[in-house]
Order: sequence, then C-alpha cells, then structure tokens
Amino acid sequence: SGNWSGKIREFRIFNAEVSQTAIQDWMNVSISASHPNFANLVAYYPFNEGSGSTAADQSTGGQTANMSSNVAWNCNRGHEITNFFNVTNEKPNLEFFQGTYSLTVTNDTILDSMAFANYNVKEYAVVPKWGTMQDDSIATISDTLYCRSTSSKVFDEDETQIRVISNSYQGSIQPGTLDYYRRFPMRFEILSLVTPYGVNLDLGPNGETWIFDVTDFMPILTGDKRMTIERGGQWQEDMDIQFLFIVGTPARDVLDVQQIWRNDSKGYQAIIADEAFEPRSITLNPAASSFKIRSVITGHGQEGEFIPQTHWLDVDGGNREYSWQVWKECSENPIFPQGGTWIYDRAGWCPGAPSDLQEVDITSFVTAGNTHTLDYGVISAQGTSNYIVNNQLVTYGGPNHTLDASVVEIQGPSNYIEYRRVNPICANPKVKIRNTGSTTLTSLTIEYWINDDQNHQTYSWTGSLDFMEEEVVDLPSPSDLWNGIAGMTTSKFHVTVSQPNGGADEYSYNNSTYSMFEIPEVLPADFIFRFKTNSVPSQNTWELKDDQGNVLYSGSGFAANTVYDDTISLGLGCYQLVINDTGDNGLSFWANSEGTGYAQVRNMSGFVIKYFGADFGGSIVYNFTVDFPLSYDEQMLNIGIDLYPNPASTEFTLTGHKMDEASIHIFNAMGQIVEANASVEKNQVTFNTTQFKPGVYMVHVTIEGRSFTKRLVIE
Repeated sequence: SGNWSGKIREFRIFNAEVSQTAIQDWMNVSISASHPNFANLVAYYPFNEGSGSTAADQSTGGQTANMSSNVAWNCNRGHEITNFFNVTNEKPNLEFFQGTYSLTVTNDTILDSMAFANYNVKEYAVVPKWGTMQDDSIATISDTLYCRSTSSKVFDEDETQIRVISNSYQGSIQPGTLDYYRRFPMRFEILSLVTPYGVNLDLGPNGETWIFDVTDFMPILTGDKRMTIERGGQWQEDMDIQFLFIVGTPARDVLDVQQIWRNDSKGYQAIIADEAFEPRSITLNPAASSFKIRSVITGHGQEGEFIPQTHWLDVDGGNREYSWQVWKECSENPIFPQGGTWIYDRAGWCPGAPSDLQEVDITSFVTAGNTHTLDYGVISAQGTSNYIVNNQLVTYGGPNHTLDASVVEIQGPSNYIEYRRVNPICANPKVKIRNTGSTTLTSLTIEYWINDDQNHQTYSWTGSLDFMEEEVVDLPSPSDLWNGIAGMTTSKFHVTVSQPNGGADEYSYNNSTYSMFEIPEVLPADFIFRFKTNSVPSQNTWELKDDQGNVLYSGSGFAANTVYDDTISLGLGCYQLVINDTGDNGLSFWANSEGTGYAQVRNMSGFVIKYFGADFGGSIVYNFTVDFPLSYDEQMLNIGIDLYPNPASTEFTLTGHKMDEASIHIFNAMGQIVEANASVEKNQVTFNTTQFKPGVYMVHVTIEGRSFTKRLVIE
C-alpha cells in the first residue's frame, strides 16, 4: 500500500525483469498475450472503471485494488488521446469530393463545465481493549464520497473569469483527533548509570564497582524476571551485576512499587502538551502509611543535554508541590580522566556516574485508600530537548521499630568509587547515620576502629533526625586511631552505632558496617611543589593544609604559562593538598585552547616523585603523610645509626654517636606519636615496647640538627 499524487493511466506488475525494448514497445499499448513477459504478469489495472474507489485486476491474479485516498476519475478528449489505441484490420471507406465552395466562419460560444473532484471521507472510532496487552484498534465507521461545496467560476474563451456562481451546501465536516492507547509490557528502571567515555579511560584490571540500594524494588524482585541493559550501555564495558540480599527486618516494609508512566524518552513539546506523561489517577493502598516518588530525569539532544531546565511533580492539580533543576556537576566525576567531553555539566547525568535521583515524600498530600492524580512536566525548553523520564511511586508500611538507628555508609576512609576524589584520608573519618525508628533520634554513640584493634574510639553524636532522615558525621581522629594499621596492605575501617537516645537499640543487625581502604602516600618532610600555569591562570589556586584544616601554604594570582616552585617544609603528620580550577577543565583539556599546565611534587634534588594529571576537571584533593610509614625511601644519610632487633617484640635499641643526647620520637603508621619508656646509656637508648600493638612504626631521630628516620616492625 502507499500514496500516489498525480495522474496514472495503467498500472502493471511483473515478477520478472522487463527489458528496455519491451518497455518502449508496450508503454503506450494495452497488455495482450503477445507481450514477451505476459506469463510474468501478476497484476494489471487498466483503470477503466471511471468511478468508485476500487480497480479491477485484469491479470490472472484477480486482486482488486482498494484506493483509500481521494480518487478523481478524468476522461481525455479526442485531441488529448495519444496512446492506447485499438488496432483493427478494417479499412475506412473514404469518399473524396471536388468542387467549388465558399467558406463562411460563424463564431459561437460554447460553455463547457468541469466537475469538482470528489473527496473520500472516512469516519473512524477507537475500539478500546482495556485489561489486555493489545493496543486499542481503529475501526472505520463510514466511507463516503463528498463534493466540496465551493463557488463555481465561469471563464470566457480567452480564459478570463467573467462571473462567480455561489453553490449551496448540505452540511460541514470538522476533522478531529482520536485518543487511543498503545500498550507495552511493564518494565521497571531500577538504576540509571551512564558508562564512562572510553578514550584515555583506565578502570584497572578489576574494573570499578558501584553499589545501589534497590530495597524499594523488593515487591518485583521475586520470581522469574527478564533484565536488560539499554540505551547503548550494553555495547560498552562488560558489566558484572550482582544482587546482594540483606537478611533481616527493614526499617519499613515496601508494600508496592509502581511505574507511574512507562519510562521513555520524549521531546519537551510532547511533555508540555501532555501528549506524554499526562496526568494519571492512581488509587493508593489503604493499608499504607507513607508514599514516595522516585524520579530520575536525564536530558538529551544538544539543548536538552547541556541546558538546565526546571522539572516538576504535582499532586491533584493546583500549586505544584515539587520542582527542581535537572543539572549535574561533571567536573568532579570520581572516574577521571575520560575521553570526549566528560567534564561538561549535563542535565541529570555524567559519563561514568549514576544519574541523579530525586526522592520526594508525598504522604502529607495524599490519603491512603483514596484516588489521587499525579502529574509531571517541564517548565520550558528549546531546540532539541528530549528527556528520558522515570517516575515511580513507592508505597510503604509503618515503621518496624520504635527506637532504632543504623549506619548507612562510610565515606572515608573508603575505597568506594563514589568518594575517590577525597580518599585516601589520614584524618577525620566520615560516616552517614540514619534514624530507622519512629522516635526522633537526638543522640547516638558511635564506635570506630581499624582492623582488629581492641582499642575502639567512641564519639557521642547529638542532633535531631526524624524517621528515615540521615546525617553525615565527621569523627575525630585521635593519635591512637590508626594503631591497627599493619603495613601497606589494605585495611578495614569498622563503625558501630548504639544507645540511641541513651536507650537500647531495638535492632542490632543494622548497627555495623565497614569499609576497605588504603593509607595515603608518603612524602618527605622537605619537597618542592612545582606548578605550571596554562594560558588562563586566573582559574587556578592551590592550598596545603594540616589535619586541622589550617592553611600552611597557598598559591594564587599567577601569570600565564609560567612555572612556579614553592619549597615546602613540614613536620611529621597528615596533610592535604587541594588544587582548584574554577573553569572546571583542569590544567589541560583537548576541547579548548587554554594550553597545558601541570603540577608536580619534586624532592630537594629536583626529581619528580609525584605527578598530577592535567586533565582533572574541577579539582585535585591529595592527602598524604610525611616521612612514614613505608612508601617513602629515606633519602637522608643514616650513617652510624643502628636499630636492633628489627623486627622487635618487647624492646629495641638505638645506637650511634651522641645517641644519648638525641631527640627521639616514635610514630605509628598514621603519624601519631607513641609514648614508650626508655633507658639511656652512652651513645645508646633502649625502648620498652611491651605496650605496642603489632605493626609498623617510624623512629625519628634528631642529632645536632640532622634528622634521620628508621623503620621499626613490632611483632
């Protein structure tokens, strides 16, 4: 089937190729058995009917053609007929006369008429198929030919219009729009993560791991399900997906999860006009206690991807209860550098990061058991602005606990990819806590330690958290917190919460968690920080801080394309170097013309011992320790100083010239001073280590203004 706009005399279909000679010979002649491809003729329509909306097939196929569009049948007059003559063997009987005659020409005017074309008008109706997986169908109610009522124009023999005749009409036809539904199997988008851009990408031999809480989808994570990766990610990096089920009682039961609208990509015009994601009426579970909408919106297309817009959710019309700007900062992506335009901020997503999730509690605006209308939209947009929209309604039961608190995650120290920009750390651990009881949480005891250290740190938190509210807590890092670290291997940071509001915690299985982490790199006490600017130095600053946040060194107000060397002298301890770029494009980026800069740490001999990649986006956060524990090869001369036994158990001895006059400090793996009893003799000092935890220590010796560091292992 198809449409044809124009004039057509005959229509023929062959199931074999017809030669150019045959086409030329038969293009103006009706088909007959003498055609060389007559046996291959499968359809032949001479269109001799003169009226109607069907045409008969004169081939052996006999397939009647239905012409669904407007059809105008026209007849050619004698002088217009140039083809399809019938051949006859009869000769004409001609008589010729000769004589004298006179010719008289009499002008006469003959009015001819041309009929208006008829219009084929069809009336349709929607046949709904509620309760099935079939699309609504469209039925033809009537099919009628109408003549359009319009004025008739009269022309003379010179084709000059001489008058207009008004015609009467019997009625009018107003075209309308029918709303119908297409139906698809329901699908739930349980997470949205855009795979990272591959050029210059290094995910290491084991790749990277993201963790998502999918508790809200428990009602559908049963039985046989089909899972897909879509929208291009299935063609990128290999994915290893695991579902880890937490055994026990949740803070509240998930009674149901619903896709309010099928998650899909639509243009902003369709969204604003309610042609997509139109208002939907939903009857809420009468047994529910609370309701939440999960919303993930990502923008695509040139304008949709790179221009922020305000999106909204509404309950029962009137004022829109929730609105937010769909926009995500990409220059602080924990996976960097990547290829392409990874640093460019985008509408709700970044390459190599989870899409932004908005969670809104609508409990105060609805009533369980009632029917409410939910609506979503975007305020405005322009150009090519398409949005992938995923809005889900989650229905919960009441709290399962009255007085209960939980620890959600450890943000530092941690190897989690989400917090790589600020890890590893050497001070001030960060943990997120949550109130999982119906009673407002006002106080909590937090214990934390490293590896198997029996000396747990304790912090008393106070605040105010309602049910399911969360808070990130900065924990103190006293000198003995890091005693549990043994060498440079990966360590484990433990956190446990207890005594909510000074009482007994009702559910202990959500009280503890841990994170694996690496200790920071080690730099010498004295080094050179070399910083080369690019052609836009006004975007850059840097600061070096101690573990209390005090700024010890800084740099700003640079000149373009200039190398700056700053000599840094630090004592033993934990430090943080922060390099900022307000342009969010680092010191070098392929897609701009700002040139190339760099940042380096060099030892006092000028050798590079740490290099920071220039394509870092918005900032670099580098935590390090000075002169301990293992990864810095001591560059000072230790001639004449001896430490034994090493490894040691209950004691160790230092010997050397004027050792009895030396200043000696012992540091644990994270740089805190460890006290020990000592006995002093001529050129010798012996320390009692019976109270030391097994692990790695650094012994710092200063004699006559010269400093030396020795590594000590306690077994």
